[in-house]
Amino acid sequence: MKNAELILMSALSSTLVTAPLSDEIAQSVITSNAYYFSETSFSNDEAPSELNLKKEFDYLVEQWRRETLASSIVSARYRNPTYRKIISMGVQAVPWVLSELRDRPDRWFSALVELTGERKIVNETDSFQSASEKWLKWGREQGYNV
Repeated sequence: MKNAELILMSALSSTLVTAPLSDEIAQSVITSNAYYFSETSFSNDEAPSELNLKKEFDYLVEQWRRETLASSIVSARYRNPTYRKIISMGVQAVPWVLSELRDRPDRWFSALVELTGERKIVNETDSFQSASEKWLKWGREQGYNV
């Protein structure tokens, strides 16, 4: 693991911090599901790329699914800290959330409302299928490729 670095990015503040890692620590980081990149392609002064943010999003989605797998209470899934981290990524996460809704339908409605400010896309009487279709239609109307 030559030149391994730990890259930490706060989803709340978008602050990027890198730290060189020894092989022992790098292995520990890998086994604890944290992000690491070998021979990173950007310096401390550069903003994280969209690709890295997408990787963080994908990681958080999988973590959220694992953490809430056994929960049948929708509000508990929405209050989950990992779900909140996804929302804290801001408007840049909208196309990724819409793609998740299209490809692996799940409870993304609260996130979409918070991310977009759109509160009138669906109503309480809509079925899951109907709400999904309405959000995807909205996304296409906004120019998202979903």
